[in-house]
Amino acid sequence: MPTNRNSSLQNNKNLSDNIISKINEAVFDGDGNFFILVDPVLLRYTGHDDFFQILEIRECHKVLFPHPELENAVELWLIQIDKNKADDIALFESSVIKSLTELDLDRLKSGLGRSVCSWISTNMDLQSLSQYISYTALQKTPSGGEALVRFFDPAVFGLLFDRLDHWQQQRLLSNIITWSYIDGDGLPCFMHGEDSSMPKLNFSLGFSVNEWCDIQNILRINKILRSYRENYPDGAVSELQAARLLYPALNYFSLHFTLEDEGYVGFGIDILTINPFLYNFIDMKKYCSVGSSDSLLSYIDVREKIKIALQTKS
Repeated sequence: MPTNRNSSLQNNKNLSDNIISKINEAVFDGDGNFFILVDPVLLRYTGHDDFFQILEIRECHKVLFPHPELENAVELWLIQIDKNKADDIALFESSVIKSLTELDLDRLKSGLGRSVCSWISTNMDLQSLSQYISYTALQKTPSGGEALVRFFDPAVFGLLFDRLDHWQQQRLLSNIITWSYIDGDGLPCFMHGEDSSMPKLNFSLGFSVNEWCDIQNILRINKILRSYRENYPDGAVSELQAARLLYPALNYFSLHFTLEDEGYVGFGIDILTINPFLYNFIDMKKYCSVGSSDSLLSYIDVREKIKIALQTKS
């Protein structure tokens, strides 16, 4: 990971050139079709920069989601890339640089997300890939409802993929050769599928109750990671390592503390910096002096008492 997460990744040419080279080799070194997946909604918020202006004159395929409530609410573009065309390779390189600029902490704190989602190689054609993305994003919840799972978001993909079992992982990527993205630490990540030529008739990943709870915590994990990267720029915990610690911790948190005041951010930071299993070593409720015995506690109210107790035990 970068030695200092607050450094300007986009201004480090050696770093960007290295990432461009790695993604180029992983995605474009072979046969198949090549695509960039973009969220144009976020591009519109950031203004008409060079990358957006290039896309405006390109033929971009709009991914349509098979649900009336998502029409005009969620929008994705697929741009097919010809690795033998100089203009297309230039667009690819611009997309990597754009992705790195989107990791700026001040930008993320202001509420702007990631517009460059992934670089994909597959034997699927444009229409088939579009259907795969839109239909896979709509998943049944364990309660029988239907929800949008933003697996295509680079801030979601790796955290979600790590929680899936082998069958679900292979099902997710069965028609993909390589799915590449840049994680929140600025590292290029590569997921390889089976490159199956068999079209899907069912896109369900069959989420269990526990998996669905983890999926709902991904947004919270990303908020914790933003705070961690800002306040501990030289921290040694990677995105994936942090997530693996935070999933069980947040499940515990939801049973004992209120989520309304976002105290989970401070709790997550304590997990990553003080003790990854602090909730196993102390009875947190006995340090709380507010609220009734049957109400959820505010971690903000009891945090200092808990930290003092942990220091005393160490």
